[in-house]
Amino acid sequence: MDKCTVLRVAAFDYSGNLVNSDVKEYFIGFDDKAGYKGMYNLCVVANPEDLFDSERGIYSSGPYFIPQIQSGEIYDMFHNGFWDGTGSENWYWSGREAERPVTIELFSPDKKLLTREKCGVRIRGGESRRNTQKPLGFYAREEYSGHDYFTYDIFNDGGAGPKVFLIHNSGDDFDVKLMDYVIYSALSKGDMSFKISPTIPCNLFIDGEYWGPMYLMKDLNCEVLGYDYDISANNIVLIKSGEVKLEDEIDTVCAEEINRLMKLMDFIRYNDMSNSENYEYVCSQIDIDNFADYVAAEIYVANADWHINNNSAFWRAVKPERGNPYSDGKYRCALFDVNWSFESEETMTREHYNEWDLCDMVHDLCQNENFRDLYLDKVSKMESLFAPD
Repeated sequence: MDKCTVLRVAAFDYSGNLVNSDVKEYFIGFDDKAGYKGMYNLCVVANPEDLFDSERGIYSSGPYFIPQIQSGEIYDMFHNGFWDGTGSENWYWSGREAERPVTIELFSPDKKLLTREKCGVRIRGGESRRNTQKPLGFYAREEYSGHDYFTYDIFNDGGAGPKVFLIHNSGDDFDVKLMDYVIYSALSKGDMSFKISPTIPCNLFIDGEYWGPMYLMKDLNCEVLGYDYDISANNIVLIKSGEVKLEDEIDTVCAEEINRLMKLMDFIRYNDMSNSENYEYVCSQIDIDNFADYVAAEIYVANADWHINNNSAFWRAVKPERGNPYSDGKYRCALFDVNWSFESEETMTREHYNEWDLCDMVHDLCQNENFRDLYLDKVSKMESLFAPD
């Protein structure tokens, strides 16, 4: 198994007190190794106990896992070939209490050091947390490095780096494919009305150990949307997987905003969309071109893990900002987490989606000739984007 060399150094005073410490990683003998061509390399160095200790390690199954097996409480350990988990494992922890300090170094494909940062790390994702390759979120904070952003412009945005970035494992299909990367790469070639998160193929090393191929990507939050659409992040409300997300990590379920979106969905469901006045009202509440692009992409790739309360994102600007057409208060959609896509021919049938409310919206809107033509045009674009070379 490949390893990078981790060098840890520390300085102590005459009384034995720690004065300073540092850590660096080196790639020795990697020039001719297979699997690294064109790949970035992210090295994460942490106190091993912060990641793997049974009591406090966020990568650990926790102190109850083995006793639960020994007692027979866990009798169906595997389901479809992978561990389902009980929900009590440490890797399901979330929030600041589940964040651990680390040092990261990002290397270019030719092994040149691009940045070295102290930051926090958390386990991210949903059920993908149970995989050996877990998605990670990296958080810049003043308490770690003296600033609340990464100093390196990882995604070439033309400014300072992000406050948060992710390294993703393609969810439950981590051992088979990097489906998010494949789909984002294809969609980035089209003139989509929603932003495509840049994805950077990257090998991950943790404390020198090779952790496998993954990819770097942006987190979907108000800050990122604000940058992409030139809107103040504090003026954006984001409904992500059925929960309202506001700036400054205020993860609050806002009933008023949820009800606003639900009322729009109900209006579509219970009113005749072939009626021009009804359809025009819908177009006044949602960017219809953006919505058609979004649902055409989700349905075409047969995302089997997508509905209003899971892996969907609607956002809008609360107040208009002068000269910015995206601050008109209309809902717009953002694409993320499509790793359960192209699973099988069965998941591409209408019956698979018929019970899900987002696809009901598409079905009802297609009663209107204008939307139907728009949607079919978007599907045709998908066919060309995903056509084999």
